[in-house]
Formats: sequence, C-alpha cells, structure tokens
Amino acid sequence: TAPEPDATVGKELKQAGVSIRSDQRGRITEIYLGALATDGILQRIAGLPALKTLHIEMTRQLSPRGFEHLAAAPTLQSLGVYDVPLSQ
Repeated sequence: TAPEPDATVGKELKQAGVSIRSDQRGRITEIYLGALATDGILQRIAGLPALKTLHIEMTRQLSPRGFEHLAAAPTLQSLGVYDVPLSQ
C-alpha cells in the first residue's frame, strides 16, 4: 500500500529541517516553513487533510501561483506570511 500523504510529506519536510506539529493521529496540523517555502512545496502541503496553520517567512522563492495552491487546502485556518515579496 502507498504511504499516507502526511507520512511522506512529513518525512521530506523534517529531512529539510522544517518544523512541523502533528495531532494524536499523526496528521500534520502545523508547519513552520520559514525561508524554505517554494511554489512546489505549497502545492504538496495544500493536500494535507488536517493542516490548520502555516507559517512562511523571509523567502524569495514564491510567486502568486504558490499561494493559489493554498486555496485548495481544506482545513487551513491560519496563514502567517512575513517578509515575502511576490513577483509574477
């Protein structure tokens, strides 16, 4: 069987040094991406079924397209974005 999305994404994020929090069921609920945020990463995490909080700061690797992916995040309640210039 295929691994759960949270397990796969969580492992990749932890290996990259990203801070994450999970609930008792192991579902990712909070991610502190910091400067590691890219459009591709936002696309991957937008499908996490329990993600409630996302923090992004001091990155120059995002475009408006990256944030469009987050519109599909079904449970996202809080998005913190600091010092992130957006270019086309």
